[in-house]
Amino acid sequence: MEQRLCDVANGSPDAIAVQGENVSLTYHELITQADIVVRALQDKGLESEESVCILLGPGAEQTVVQVAVIRAGGTCVPLDPGVPDIMLKDMLREIGLRVVITTKELASRVEEFEIILTEENPSGKAKMDANQNVSIIAGCDENHRSHILHTSGTTGKPKGVQIPSKAILHLATCLPVSVKATDNVSLFNNPGFDLSLFEMWVSLLSGATVVPIPKTTLTDPFGIKDFLKAQEVTVMIITTSLFNAIMMHSSPDVFGPIRHMIVAGEVPNAMTMRKALESNSPPKNLWNGYGPTEATCVSTLHRVTIEETQRETISAGAPVGQTKLYLLNRDDEKPVYDKEKPAEICIGGPGLSAGYIGRPKENDEKFIEINISGSEENRSPSPADRSPGGKTVRLYRTGDLGKWRESGKIVDYVGRTDNQVKHRGYRIELEQIEKVLEKHERVKAATVLQLQLDKSSMGKDFLAAFIIMEGEEANNDESTLNCMIEWLSSRLPPYMLPDTILQTSEFPRTPYGKVDRKALEEEARHRLSQKGKSDPEALKDSVEYRISGERDHERASNDFKGTLEKLHLLLQEIHPMAENFGPDDDLESLGLSSLDTAHFLGLINNKIRPLSMDQFRKQSTFSALAQLLSYDYKANYGPLELLQFEEDSHLADEFELIPNWKSEGRVFMTGGTGFLGGQILYRLLKMPNIKQVACLARGYPNKGISPLDRIRKNLERYDLWDEVELGPKLQKMVIALDGDITRPQLGMKETDYQWLVNWAPVVFHIAAKVNWCEPYKTHFAPNVIGTKNALRVAVDGRRKAFHYISSIDIWGVSGFILGTRAVSEDGPLKVHLASLAFDTGYAQSQWVADEMVQRLQNRGLPVTIYRPGFVVGDSKTAVGNPDDFFSRMVIGCIQLGYWPELPEQNMEFVTVDYVCDALLYIASNNDNVGRRFNLTSPDPQKITNMDRLHRLINEAGYPVKMVPYDDWIGKLKSWKALKESPLFSLMPLLTEPILRGATRLQTSKYSPTYECPNTLKVLADRPDIQFTRLSPELIKRFIEFWIKKGFHRI
Repeated sequence: MEQRLCDVANGSPDAIAVQGENVSLTYHELITQADIVVRALQDKGLESEESVCILLGPGAEQTVVQVAVIRAGGTCVPLDPGVPDIMLKDMLREIGLRVVITTKELASRVEEFEIILTEENPSGKAKMDANQNVSIIAGCDENHRSHILHTSGTTGKPKGVQIPSKAILHLATCLPVSVKATDNVSLFNNPGFDLSLFEMWVSLLSGATVVPIPKTTLTDPFGIKDFLKAQEVTVMIITTSLFNAIMMHSSPDVFGPIRHMIVAGEVPNAMTMRKALESNSPPKNLWNGYGPTEATCVSTLHRVTIEETQRETISAGAPVGQTKLYLLNRDDEKPVYDKEKPAEICIGGPGLSAGYIGRPKENDEKFIEINISGSEENRSPSPADRSPGGKTVRLYRTGDLGKWRESGKIVDYVGRTDNQVKHRGYRIELEQIEKVLEKHERVKAATVLQLQLDKSSMGKDFLAAFIIMEGEEANNDESTLNCMIEWLSSRLPPYMLPDTILQTSEFPRTPYGKVDRKALEEEARHRLSQKGKSDPEALKDSVEYRISGERDHERASNDFKGTLEKLHLLLQEIHPMAENFGPDDDLESLGLSSLDTAHFLGLINNKIRPLSMDQFRKQSTFSALAQLLSYDYKANYGPLELLQFEEDSHLADEFELIPNWKSEGRVFMTGGTGFLGGQILYRLLKMPNIKQVACLARGYPNKGISPLDRIRKNLERYDLWDEVELGPKLQKMVIALDGDITRPQLGMKETDYQWLVNWAPVVFHIAAKVNWCEPYKTHFAPNVIGTKNALRVAVDGRRKAFHYISSIDIWGVSGFILGTRAVSEDGPLKVHLASLAFDTGYAQSQWVADEMVQRLQNRGLPVTIYRPGFVVGDSKTAVGNPDDFFSRMVIGCIQLGYWPELPEQNMEFVTVDYVCDALLYIASNNDNVGRRFNLTSPDPQKITNMDRLHRLINEAGYPVKMVPYDDWIGKLKSWKALKESPLFSLMPLLTEPILRGATRLQTSKYSPTYECPNTLKVLADRPDIQFTRLSPELIKRFIEFWIKKGFHRI
């Protein structure tokens, strides 16, 4: 270190080494002032590697003194003046320290030691000739102990970590963050914190300028931005807590001047990092740094991108320089390369500490030697490890858990081995809960603690979550926190839910800049004890009691093994390979069809206990499913996902808008392989002003099926294909685009996507997944992300309009839950949000997508929204969809011979020809852009409810008896032919109770009137486009079509 510093000083003596508010030192002046202190140390008889306490804050003085101690051959022990007196003296005595360098003001705190006062060593006492080269004084080698830094210990006493010179040299020469002589590097971290080694020594050894930042400036949200700009700071290393705090209170572009911004010391906050990267002036390079003091500051680095912030975890990165990094199994200390298996992060290499001073037992536990075989070395991500033969490697056990990313070259931080806690019988990671909390758009930062309250407070372990919220004071509003708990409950298993959530304006920090968890623990105890005094029952109002369903997970059944065996036996009835699946196998890997899944769920409900489809899909493994079924658990159907629905509707807010459009006879559409999409495509191809239609469709090359094949087969399926008429048109007019609506740029190549967005003047987005039994999460990608991606097409490239086919299901069960009597085309959707939690996953996804589209419509995107009722067959041709609820219900009940009594249940049936003709006519007039249209019955008296549909079926010649709903369900369950019936796949919809015993189907009663004045006004001059009410004749023709095509039989 001394040699390299001398080389820098001799090579650029007039370069600025330290630039502070009241001081500016060239490298030559820095050495000159340091050498004054060197002589004072020599007068004290300082020995090689003797420890010298530097009791000073960060700044120019600290820098001069550290240089002096290194040039005198000693060991720097920098301590923050804020350290309490008793702790300060204990730390100094433990390392056998004799000399302290400090100020007159602080001298009284260390009177028992030999003191060198900075005031008594002014720079004027000695001068060095400006032309004289700086010479080496101590000449210590790279193994010289340059620093002792203190870290917290499990006993409460800080441990002294010994840092060798070679570790700092490695830091200065091997990082991908290259500090240049032209850089200005900030200095503000606690001198006893390892990040300060980077700030000071990487800068000096690189010939850069150290720029101390006053503490008052650092905490000034406006001052810090002005300071960084005025001082032209280009490199910073900062703790996660401080980075978050500055980002919270300052403008998002505060770090705009920074060339390299390293955030380290704690788990990164993805939302805050994304906020910085998405600002008008982001830092040029934003890095996540990871590394314990025992491995000298930074062991891994990862450059953070906006895409990275959208992942589950921001990676800790790859080992830097010659750093060795292994994930070791804690049981046998063998390297782990499984990319899904967390293991302990262990670090070696030049940055490794010599160990703790005076702690032999802890050294043996934490610093280990293992034998690494040649093959294992070659699998290591550290280039330095790759060699033909094996060797013994010295490593530090960090106590951190990590797992390899897909590439096997970078590691993700998972949590702490010693931050795992046992809560209600489960072992959990507190960091995992924090990460989930921080994904909420209103949470800036989160810290989760486990604490045990006193006997008066129930005397059991509690999980307390502290959160800092966006744009709010720490008012602990009960309704806000309850909503937060409900939001969490849809993302975490019940045993990981915090028992209480407490708001705070900021987190207390330790002298090293990290979150002071002990201080938060005391704060939690204080708040909860106050709450208990004011309301003896208040502490029972924890998540466990607040969420509807009254869960009691502590009364777990001991029959877990028996449940697991039952599940295997049930699965064997429908899956030939069931015996090969183990407890930890992924349920999705079973490859069950929707029918198989419904069958399996039905068996579980009949043979074990009731379970909803949503609960089933939330379990990832056999073991998890068996565990859930082993508990006495009442399904919770409360509004747990309302915040998520609201949040997801904002996904497209960032788009820049392109106003206006003019049709040129070219159309881009999605959904061309579905029932409604096929009907619209057929009509577009027959319109004289349409020249070409680009259709997005996914091909299946492994099966030899192209996108165009799927489009043609769909037209054939619904008797829309005419080889003579449509054959030539399909080849000439239809451009089949092989893509995926759920993927960015529709899964297309960049060149193809750019062609599309500049070719099409209009977008018809029709594609949607419709399944009344599956939950929101399975509809999220195709319906929400799919709509976002379709909107992106409308926004990118040339001007174009966006025609969005939504559904009246956006209003869902608002009539049953909220008593809504009528809904207007232009009314807000948010007033119906409260009912959404009791609706189907399909309806939930449609609400989110419709709200998303409206938000862009309100900002100026030329959007037209169409909301058809329940689309049934064509009133003229009787062509109908054989797979929807309508056909399954009609055919299934005819086969069963019974119809359920569903009074006041309006399904708002509307024929597909009315929907298509009305939609295309409305879309053909630019005056209609920017409006919303309900494509429903214009007269409430013409609505066909479920009771009337029953009469129509009987009048069509198919005798079906109406019975009470519960009786109908009983007959359905006892029906031997149920598994072959069209009703079988609808069983979750028909049987799962949602609210007060009502099933999902029954909650559709009391549907509101869907007003449609906008539609009627536009269609006033088209008397040929008329709503057709269902009739016995039409029902009969629908059934005959399904039978003729072989879709159903009676």
